[in-house]
Amino acid sequence: MINAPLVKTATGQDTGYTFEGPRIVDRTMPLTSGLTLEAYHQSGVVLGENPSSPLYDATMFAQGTILKNADGVILGDVQLTEFTGPDGDTAWACGLDWFAEGQAEGQGTYRLVQGTGKWEGIAGTFNTLGHKRARADDHVMLRCEIRWEVAPHRKWDYATLVADGGYTD
Repeated sequence: MINAPLVKTATGQDTGYTFEGPRIVDRTMPLTSGLTLEAYHQSGVVLGENPSSPLYDATMFAQGTILKNADGVILGDVQLTEFTGPDGDTAWACGLDWFAEGQAEGQGTYRLVQGTGKWEGIAGTFNTLGHKRARADDHVMLRCEIRWEVAPHRKWDYATLVADGGYTD
């Protein structure tokens, strides 16, 4: 019998807040239904409280698509976000905010789908919990929390992510 090395799984959680710059709209597409799609990107920083967290002193970069109604009200937002720590290790999260269903703006759930370096094999959730503070400019501050598990055996491919629960349809 071959002795396989033990694969250590690490778990953790953190709370903090994001400080995000304005959304830069890259492309707008009116739909025949009267709705509008806007593709955008946005950057900022995440300040966590746990030094072992992917949020701790991380920069963030997001790109996504917003769905607006004819009055310009945001109905939904689909987003891919990357969190990069000071050491360069990165974790990615995918999210969907659907405000048309009564979800409050600034609240959303994102699935951590993979990472690099110490975050390779990461899965879990990143939640935005609403506005930390109102702002007079076009920046946003959101309270947030993250729960994660890093399993080094979890690989960067769709079938494995679905099977291991790192990604769900």
